[in-house]
Amino acid sequence: MTLSDKIQAVLRAKAKALVDKSSAMLSEITDPSFVYVTSRGTRVEKDAYIARICTATDWRFGSQTVENLEVVDFDTFAVATMTLHDEFVHAGGTTARTYQSLCVFRRAQGKWLWVAGQTMSPETGPQTSSSASLRRVKVENAAVREDPAWVEPYARTSVRFQVSGMESVTVDRNVLYRRTADGELALDIYRPAPGGPVPVVVVIHGGPIPSNLATSPKDWAAFQSIGRLIAASGCAAVVVNHRYFGSDRLADAVTDIRAVFEFIASNAGMLGFDPYSLGAWVFSGGGRFVASMLRDPPSGLRAIVAYYAVLDADRQEFSALHTLTQINHPLPPMLVARAGLEQNSWLQGGLDRFVSAATTANLSLDLLNHPTGHHGFDVLDEGPRTREILAHTLGFIRNRLLSQPE
Repeated sequence: MTLSDKIQAVLRAKAKALVDKSSAMLSEITDPSFVYVTSRGTRVEKDAYIARICTATDWRFGSQTVENLEVVDFDTFAVATMTLHDEFVHAGGTTARTYQSLCVFRRAQGKWLWVAGQTMSPETGPQTSSSASLRRVKVENAAVREDPAWVEPYARTSVRFQVSGMESVTVDRNVLYRRTADGELALDIYRPAPGGPVPVVVVIHGGPIPSNLATSPKDWAAFQSIGRLIAASGCAAVVVNHRYFGSDRLADAVTDIRAVFEFIASNAGMLGFDPYSLGAWVFSGGGRFVASMLRDPPSGLRAIVAYYAVLDADRQEFSALHTLTQINHPLPPMLVARAGLEQNSWLQGGLDRFVSAATTANLSLDLLNHPTGHHGFDVLDEGPRTREILAHTLGFIRNRLLSQPE
């Protein structure tokens, strides 16, 4: 048996222990001096690591598989690098994550023990032949960053709806779409099964958000599952990061979103996109970007979806309501989803005023109200109405983007 075979055996035992939540098995394969560093830079010693895996009640490992294993022999020590594909099971469903990992093993009394490990977010995801030449954004060290408590449910929880084919979606991660004074901006591309040019939906998170998040919005489980939903429904999804870090950065973020659409138009042929069939799906504070889309619609924009969105704002250039009253050119159809238990009365008032004005203007508008839904209901509120709204949204996207323009 080669050294690589022996290390693989330890890794298989580790994966089984993680899935089974077996503290005895984890203790057996780890060295007494074991230390682990998480992808967020947190240092954890043996007892704490085992307790974290085996006593968690809100999540567990569904599976862990290893690819690209390379092992270097240092006689009594071995260093292994690999790609880990993890699946986590939680109340919101399942979340798939891919990491790069480095592990150190020590030979003791005829067997190999796991001494240390570190996981890191990968700089790139799987590449397809059409995207192999795309430039990638280098992932920064998350150890100097942090996530506030409100990020946790969105970072770890998928939306409350699934369709078949989500797990077979191809994902290109950390694709560079813009260089700015603040650094490089990245997007992830979720692709349906190979075929002809496909429509594209740009998924736009809200804000303002802290500029030093450890987990960027496009890497939240919520937005990853939205990307997979869209791709499994027959369209490509482009999930973006942008610079809406505060009211003083909103103009910068608007130019970021415009750059995303320009990136799609410039690379449509290479990416297999249909640049004449585009959609935008905005969330919460991302509604402030709708004004720009209505005022000067990106070429090929055929649908806008807005979930519990800010559609009126003090600054008129970011108010979809104000923009709607000032223009007379044709506008793309819209779907607006309303959270009945929205706690921000000013947000709800602006959304309702926009809906009223859009109806008066005879805009093509689907209004979906969630009477018992909170802000973020697609992630926070399990139930039939949440699933109905998400299913209706996917149908709206398919009807508007996959059919011939009217």
